[in-house]
Amino acid sequence: MAEPNDPYAPVHATDLSVTLDRAVRVAALRYFDARGTFAQACKSALGIALPEALCAVRVPNTGTGAELILAWRHPTQTLVLSNDVAALAALQTRLSGVEEGCCVDQSGGLWVLRVRGGRTRDLLLRIGNEASVPQPGQASVSRIAELPVLALSVQPGETLLLVDRVYAEHLFNWVRATVADFT
Repeated sequence: MAEPNDPYAPVHATDLSVTLDRAVRVAALRYFDARGTFAQACKSALGIALPEALCAVRVPNTGTGAELILAWRHPTQTLVLSNDVAALAALQTRLSGVEEGCCVDQSGGLWVLRVRGGRTRDLLLRIGNEASVPQPGQASVSRIAELPVLALSVQPGETLLLVDRVYAEHLFNWVRATVADFT
């Protein structure tokens, strides 16, 4: 339950919902070569290859039932999102010591806003640009609310916005002010 003055209280409007999803954990897979030793170890651990440029994919059932999302961030980094702490810890353990890369927990530094509804595109175009509106299977970094934000989608009707924690309140304020204009 959000506190009355909570800057991260969910924002709702007709056919639009924006919430801070505190349950999503984020890890960064950092590597030198997207086809090298570390990338191959990631493929072995995850069961699929790292996503291509500007792509986001849902990892098929990992055997633990944990949902994982892989999102391309730039040529030497892929983000892993999950609400399962144990699944991310197991991935980190499995990749530790593998040459040419590392898996770094970014959960304290990157926060996820979950945007749902038919007015998502309208909201993102008002506070961002066309690159801010991913189609399912896409991920791209663009400027939203004057901030660098990774926007990704792995299913219709939902966009995830990853923002540095220190800027999350700023982004939420832009969302809140923009949604107020909708009504």
